[in-house]
Amino acid sequence: MIIPRTIRQFKERIDHKAGPHGELFEPYDGDEVVSLDCETTSLNVKEGEILSIGAVKIRGQKVVTSERLDIA
Repeated sequence: MIIPRTIRQFKERIDHKAGPHGELFEPYDGDEVVSLDCETTSLNVKEGEILSIGAVKIRGQKVVTSERLDIA
């Protein structure tokens, strides 16, 4: 049976609310997030290798490129 994402998230929030990671299921109130990008050799998990990892902060509506991370 396929459960829609919204229902599954609600069920997980209820199931894990009292657990050690309950705060991960609460809505985010901040204005800053981090966007991650991974470049791989393949989409196949068994064969693919990570070539590079990048991260950039987003504050409000602005991408903060001065605080980026590049690992190659």
